[in-house]
Amino acid sequence: MLRQELPKRFAELQFFFQPADIVDQVLNFGQPAPIDVRISGPDQGEAFALASKIARSLTRVAGVVDSHVFQVRMRLR
Repeated sequence: MLRQELPKRFAELQFFFQPADIVDQVLNFGQPAPIDVRISGPDQGEAFALASKIARSLTRVAGVVDSHVFQVRMRLR
């Protein structure tokens, strides 16, 4: 219910849920999810756009929940 309701009420925020039990956390090597995709490159904007595209694509994979970009792009002044 939270996965459906929170984004409706707070569209500008991003939500994800970590495993609640220690067994899943240990099996995931401390990562919030068993799949960790890292994107880096000299152009932060391009890397962020690619990471966002991959996160959206992953939502179509059966069994994937809470696909998100962990580190959001920082705005430079």
